[in-house]
Amino acid sequence: MKRRKTSRSSDTPPAVIIQATRLYSKKLDGFGCDAVQYVAINDHASTVTHANAYKGKLPAKYRADVYTFPLNEAKLTNKTADMVEVEVTDWPEFMQAAVKPSKRGRGVRS
Repeated sequence: MKRRKTSRSSDTPPAVIIQATRLYSKKLDGFGCDAVQYVAINDHASTVTHANAYKGKLPAKYRADVYTFPLNEAKLTNKTADMVEVEVTDWPEFMQAAVKPSKRGRGVRS
């Protein structure tokens, strides 16, 4: 009797997209591969998300909601002091430019 292969959720993790208006990065040493620390700021949602990427990808079990916190500019200034701001055109594939929420449709009469 043959066993049927079943797909596991860990085999194909869902793509994580982090929305940001600003992005800072810093190369990490001592990992034996291309490791980068990112701090993604979403000014529209007033949040900051932390992520480490290895070889240009997030870890398979990375969950953005666990690493997203309320934006605190004072703490952020210290954290990003030794980091470089990344141009939008150079953002990694798991980052997306955040768009300001539209106010259309809220109490607007036609």
